Amino acid sequence: MKLRSGLWFGENLDAVRAEAVRCHYPLYELSMNGTPDRESFFTAVRSTLPQDPVLVSSRSWDALVDSVRNGIGDARGNRHVVVWPDLREFEDPLGVSVLEQVIWHLETWRPANYLCIYAD
Repeated sequence: MKLRSGLWFGENLDAVRAEAVRCHYPLYELSMNGTPDRESFFTAVRSTLPQDPVLVSSRSWDALVDSVRNGIGDARGNRHVVVWPDLREFEDPLGVSVLEQVIWHLETWRPANYLCIYAD
């Protein structure tokens, strides 16, 4: 399996995990733990993804984009893989759009870096 930059739904998440491990890419597992709301979305990001500066609230989507973009951009490695099995359940389509913005900003700001987000 070739891991691709972008946000992908319907992939075999076990195969994604195995490929990330095989390639020694940083792998982040996120979950909203059965509560697909904004607070759970932010909590999953805050507890798992690299951030700079660290997110302290769930008030601002723009702050999430900036923080995760900077955190992943400064993190070790240039390929980062996120597996988020329950992302499709998220109630607010803006959250998915925000993740796509993070991907776009990373690719624009640091073209050698890319972020792969896979959801069930």
